[in-house]
Amino acid sequence: MSYKFFDFIDENSWLSMLSDRNSVAHTYDENAAKLLVDRIINSYITAFDELENNINKRCSKGFS
Repeated sequence: MSYKFFDFIDENSWLSMLSDRNSVAHTYDENAAKLLVDRIINSYITAFDELENNINKRCSKGFS
């Protein structure tokens, strides 16, 4: 639903984050943790930055 309202959200990135979170929540595998850290640094931080910037732009214009 939020993907329709916030059309600037990259749905695939956010679903990937959710999937990673669900798959490693109770995993204690060092290699899996290293792969996740790599994805966080190279993809997910950028997605959060883009989300913040776009929400700030949207809020400054209003939600009409």
